[in-house]
Amino acid sequence: SMLVNIYGSQKLFVDEYTKLLAERLLLITDFEIDKEVRNVELLKIKFGENSFQDCEVMLKDMADSKRTNVYIHNVFKEKQDSLDEQDKENDETGNVDNPVHATIVSSLFWPQFRSENFTLPPEIKMSMEAFTKEYKELKPSRQLLWKENLGFVDLELELGDNVLSFTVTPLLASIIYLFQEKDEWHIDDLTQKLNVSLETVKRRINFWVNKGIIRQASKTTYTLLEEVHHNDQSSIDVSLQDDEENDAKNNEEDDNAEDVLLKQFIIAMLTNLGEKPLQMIQMMLPNLLPTFNKTPNQLKAFMDNLVKQEVLVINGGSY
Repeated sequence: SMLVNIYGSQKLFVDEYTKLLAERLLLITDFEIDKEVRNVELLKIKFGENSFQDCEVMLKDMADSKRTNVYIHNVFKEKQDSLDEQDKENDETGNVDNPVHATIVSSLFWPQFRSENFTLPPEIKMSMEAFTKEYKELKPSRQLLWKENLGFVDLELELGDNVLSFTVTPLLASIIYLFQEKDEWHIDDLTQKLNVSLETVKRRINFWVNKGIIRQASKTTYTLLEEVHHNDQSSIDVSLQDDEENDAKNNEEDDNAEDVLLKQFIIAMLTNLGEKPLQMIQMMLPNLLPTFNKTPNQLKAFMDNLVKQEVLVINGGSY
């Protein structure tokens, strides 16, 4: 009954957790979901077996995706091993060194995904088509519909003596990929090549400008730099979120799904039940949120960070 008072209804809580779980699963690269399975099982004990059916389907999709990717890449390897070196070099099937791994979801049970269409590099498109072909052979009754703006790309850039590793969105990868064709691009040409709006290109290309990879030579022209011009270490940068999502999430960009859920849960609890001291919050959370596992010091740091973000206020020891 207290949980219903905090979130308004059990359905609201379940719906919110389902959205956060989907976001979390889409960021998992190795399909290892033991932690997520354990959390859902704990929540089912609290709310009942039938409350998290969509979550169970999403977790099953992840397990199925892992098996499917292993199978398809084994097929690619067999086909690649059957080719001689010249055929490998001239491959136009997408079977050789195919880099594509897909999270294959049951669309009816996952939250709606935001779509953003753009043109992928031909080599990547060919690899995706090869993956689709093998999937069709494996499961003839199903069809893959790619969400090209989702997921991420691991890539390495060689600039002078530097090798930089990045994990970025597909659109960011497609932008920098074009600079292999030529070192300088007019923004109108980039817009036409990628098939996106001028505003989108301007906003997204700033990522590479800020990293010291590309220089804005004029108001409408961008040039690839021969050497890195940036003070940051050139090891690994993670940019999994779109710029619009980063702006919206702001200080949440480093939060994992559990911390986002905890934040929203605390806000709802204090809004509906009134101010509470830290000790009371620490006592209430394990009974209300099965996934809660923070120590008193960790919870205090978490709460103080929310105060710093001006999400909460503290008055006389109560939040």
